[in-house]
Amino acid sequence: MQSLRRALWTARGVWSRRGLQQSAPHPFRRVPGAYRRSWARAAALTAAAAAVSGVAALSYWVDHANTPLFERYTWRARMEEAALSPDVAPEIHKGARRADAPLTRYTVADAVARVAPAVVNITVTLTTGDRWAFGPFFPQPSVAQSTGSGFIFDDREGLVLTNAHVVSEMRNTSQAAEMRVTLQDGRSFTGVVESVDALTDLAVVRIRDAGDSLPAAPLGTSATLRAGEWVIAVGSPLMLANTVTFGIVSAAHRESFELGLPMAAPKVAFIQTDAAINIGNSGGPLVNLDGEVIGINSLKALSSDGISFALPIDVAKEVVAQLRQHGRVVRPFLGLKLITLTPALAEELRRRSGGAFPPDVHQGVCVPQVLPGGPADRGGLRAGDVIVEFDGRPVRTTRDLLDLLGDNIQRPVPVVVLRGQAPTRLTLQVTPEQAKV
Repeated sequence: MQSLRRALWTARGVWSRRGLQQSAPHPFRRVPGAYRRSWARAAALTAAAAAVSGVAALSYWVDHANTPLFERYTWRARMEEAALSPDVAPEIHKGARRADAPLTRYTVADAVARVAPAVVNITVTLTTGDRWAFGPFFPQPSVAQSTGSGFIFDDREGLVLTNAHVVSEMRNTSQAAEMRVTLQDGRSFTGVVESVDALTDLAVVRIRDAGDSLPAAPLGTSATLRAGEWVIAVGSPLMLANTVTFGIVSAAHRESFELGLPMAAPKVAFIQTDAAINIGNSGGPLVNLDGEVIGINSLKALSSDGISFALPIDVAKEVVAQLRQHGRVVRPFLGLKLITLTPALAEELRRRSGGAFPPDVHQGVCVPQVLPGGPADRGGLRAGDVIVEFDGRPVRTTRDLLDLLGDNIQRPVPVVVLRGQAPTRLTLQVTPEQAKV
């Protein structure tokens, strides 16, 4: 966890050497031989891992054959009943929710079949200029590609949801760039970036000239997700299209600050899963056993296997709604810097104030800097103030304050600060700020 907390954001979308990495689009490749060798090594490692997991699975069946999982039935008995009894099988397939039915050999396959037609492969091709492939008299254009995943969420308008870093080269280059969106059935269309929110790493891509025959992935909810639920990751890792991996929810609400992510959307809590999310999987759906999208594959831990993260679909729904309505995401803005008050900082404030700072105050948020002309400045906040109450609720850390900001945009909010020994009451007007993309 300490290595995760030390994770640093870079322009390439990587968090530290031992921290987290966006399951980025497949990196631009120029040496096919090297790629094939790395792919072969990856395949060998995967085969070894599969062998080990097979032994582990066999051990589970032996050790837990008589462990009751569903009422009075054992896991094995329930599986046999579902496979052999003609009275049970129709009930499973016609049930209202597959996740409530016993797990069978087709449960995962049926869930994948429901969402897979809407999963797409996104390829960005850059023409970066001429190179001397056959000497200076025969210049050839240099072409590079990157790939990622996504899924169609609006079949009428042909809209695809993916990660922002998958399509970042379409926005961050002056070179000729083309995006192709390829469906599972082999159809390929030109794609254009409709809108982007960099803070949640989401992008909406529009498919051009697709007609009205597009499939759409059913969207579920992440609000009721619990640790231990089965989930499925679908996408194109390592350029292997239509790849399915299976696992569980390791943690339903892994806060971004726990991962050391510098997100300005403080209420984002990622879904942690051990379903494999690798390079090229970015933007693909994380699916429940009902075949509903409950997350967007986004991150993986570099230093460990089986630790990956997906953005909850409920967060994505809110972001997409604002992107489609406003073309941006409305976020709160105060115009100040914040530091959580610590005992050492409180002692420094007492020293600088000549003992005027209250000796019994050890919690709050210190304001080291106020932006001139910003909402905080207009409301009367000064550098050196310590915020202890916001909108009638106590503030102990910067996270407390950030969590309260989003609910108070465009309305006056009472604030209590410590300025010397006496509490000072102010009123701030939290204003929206356009997200930087």
